[in-house]
Amino acid sequence: MQFALENPVEGLAREIRYLYLDREGPGLARAVVEDARAVIEKSEGAGEGVVDGEWERGRVTRISRGGLQVLKRTVEAIEEILKRESGVQGVEF
Repeated sequence: MQFALENPVEGLAREIRYLYLDREGPGLARAVVEDARAVIEKSEGAGEGVVDGEWERGRVTRISRGGLQVLKRTVEAIEEILKRESGVQGVEF
């Protein structure tokens, strides 16, 4: 998702923008950020017992420390895209 938002895909740019960024669209980028923040919160309180991830109803709910670092960087990048696209500074997602 991050790659597609940062590198417009020829022939799909308008659809990707609508689905992920446009206020009139379903707002999938914001939904992804919200879900990722929940995973981050749960994973930070997880302690040492998490190895490959914890699943609940088809969704990852907790990840390892290594995965947590990657997820945090990805969330930060998506939040920057959302801020840039909304034209609003200081918005917390």
